[in-house]
Amino acid sequence: MAKIKNILNSFTRDLKEKFSLIDLYILLIVILLFVAYQPSVQDSVKSFTSYISKGFDNSLFMKILTLSILFFTIIILVKRLTKKRVSKLSLYISGYSLLFYIYFKWLNKCIEWAYIKCGYFTYFDIIGVLSLIIILLYIKERIKCIFPQKTSNDNCNNLLCDDAITDSNEDILDRVPFAKELAKIIPNCNTNKSAYSFGIVAPWGYGKTSFIKILTKELEQNEKLEIIHFSPWHLSTNKDIMSAFFDLLSKHIAVNDMQLYELIRKYSNYIIGETRTTALLYPLSIIEHLHEEQISHLLQYGD
Repeated sequence: MAKIKNILNSFTRDLKEKFSLIDLYILLIVILLFVAYQPSVQDSVKSFTSYISKGFDNSLFMKILTLSILFFTIIILVKRLTKKRVSKLSLYISGYSLLFYIYFKWLNKCIEWAYIKCGYFTYFDIIGVLSLIIILLYIKERIKCIFPQKTSNDNCNNLLCDDAITDSNEDILDRVPFAKELAKIIPNCNTNKSAYSFGIVAPWGYGKTSFIKILTKELEQNEKLEIIHFSPWHLSTNKDIMSAFFDLLSKHIAVNDMQLYELIRKYSNYIIGETRTTALLYPLSIIEHLHEEQISHLLQYGD
């Protein structure tokens, strides 16, 4: 009982948010005007229906055509309104049309409506059917707002993931041949006199990270190359980026070449203006790979 009460309270609160007191006044004014001018409205409806009936051919073809149009109209209406909210104007028109239909079909049977199916379904019933569908779709929409459906992760299986690919087998844009060709060119560059920089330039979302991962896997097959992965995304200023880059580069160089490490350290201090780094700041995993002579040089340079 308490659950039903909560549902009714939620539905009432939702209606209050959707409709204002002015909307209620408009509804009452329309009903009062209809009641006040009922004879005039009734005469107008009679005149209209008698005028239509004079030239109306209630043949089998007309019945089939009318039912077909009604069927496709309902399908289009349901599809459109399930994707789009029912507007307040549509709900007003549907509500007034339904009241109009109920009055002239069931409460005041002053007009003989032409039957599509003998005995129970007339052409006038189309107004009631379409109006009722719109109102029911609105009610369904309100119920969805009160009881939101729980989303399932299973639906994500039909979506494409935005993560970069990690394997050449996942390459559907045929960029592996270019990566293999570039992986052959890079090791053959003559770096005795000058250094080389390769930039992967493309707009956001064009697969730069995917291409770099494919290229990295191709370069890793060459044992002579030392590959260092550096990502500046979590750093803010240029100074932080440069400091982190030289720090990472120094850690890799210190394992094999202490003289080059010292040159990089001095160059880093000159560019960034930071104090020299001691060996104690390096991870133990790097120290373990150093020989005893290299450790003594590293401590000497760090003094």
